[in-house]
Amino acid sequence: MKKIVDSFAKNGTIFVDFYDIKKDIKTRTSADIYVATSLENRYYFIVKLNKKSAIYSKDFQMLKELENKAAKLCEHNFRYRYLLVDFKLTKQSKEKLKQLRWRYHDSV
Repeated sequence: MKKIVDSFAKNGTIFVDFYDIKKDIKTRTSADIYVATSLENRYYFIVKLNKKSAIYSKDFQMLKELENKAAKLCEHNFRYRYLLVDFKLTKQSKEKLKQLRWRYHDSV
């Protein structure tokens, strides 16, 4: 979690609250799921995928479902949605993330 906070701090985003909601959402995915609030009161939904290869269409559906569950749990929508991965994204994956209004970091 510290690596994630530090990587966002390098980009100028400092979090007031940062917590893990994987158990609250009750999901069995191999992803770490965080909710954060910045100093400017902006809400962030951060998903770190624990995979070593590409993202597939089922993963995009999973991201939508996780976002909906988190929005219901926290009772608000997230303006900023980040996907953190340890591998390079393909061009198609980047385009799909843009369509879904997600941002990404290749390595954290």
